[in-house]
Amino acid sequence: MGRINHFAYISDNLRIQHATDRNLNTDGVYYQPHTHEHIELTYILEADGYHNPEDREYKLRKHDLVITAPFTFHRMKLKNGSVYDRYNLVLNNSFLTNIDVSEILNKINVINCISLTRITDNFKKLDYYRKNLDDKKFEDISIMLVKEIFYNLSILNSDFASTPSYPNPILTKAIDYINANLFEIKSISDVSRELFVTDSYLYEIFKKHLNTSPKKYINAKRLYIAKNEIAMGKKPTEVFSKVGFSDYTSFYRNYTGLFGYPPSKEGHE
Repeated sequence: MGRINHFAYISDNLRIQHATDRNLNTDGVYYQPHTHEHIELTYILEADGYHNPEDREYKLRKHDLVITAPFTFHRMKLKNGSVYDRYNLVLNNSFLTNIDVSEILNKINVINCISLTRITDNFKKLDYYRKNLDDKKFEDISIMLVKEIFYNLSILNSDFASTPSYPNPILTKAIDYINANLFEIKSISDVSRELFVTDSYLYEIFKKHLNTSPKKYINAKRLYIAKNEIAMGKKPTEVFSKVGFSDYTSFYRNYTGLFGYPPSKEGHE
């Protein structure tokens, strides 16, 4: 994978990157399916492929702005050899407290901004400010630019949003059921029985569309929610049962396996 890093900035509040890659993965997958507890913005300058959040699929176009909600499994599938040029912002939700982000996410997941220069210009400014400002000033102005983007998104109606396709209706029903019952599900068979399919078929469609198993999908969602709770001051021993783990030992093992450190170290790494 050839990469040009135009710039990258990482702090406690946000991660910002402008990079250009050429995808050399023969399976067309650029990012493996993953999730996280923060909001992510990806502004596409060039890409030939698809964005897959959960059960949906969006054909990517130049000037697409992709908004990924917290705790959403997602990945990029790009044509082998294609160029992927984008800005990527991962945001600490704390500085968006005065913005109704949930309302924006309910109406827009992907929007083409070719005619919305008041949004695209803010991304272009990031290169200039990264080159000419120190870290503190760059972060200050980046937060203001991000807020301005979200305020502009809040003004738009849902007619501007791109329409996804849904590759597999059983996957859609499974994800809807899992998200509605995330902490109560005891086994994968709970989901299979609800959908009148076999465990093996459920496993097959998750591997095909999300490249993960139903069990790993459920555990990852639970663990990221737990991570967020612990980061806000909750004790791990109070959180594990709340997010659906039956015992602390399995919670500890899965948490450490996913994040690379135990839950007691959350916020200290």
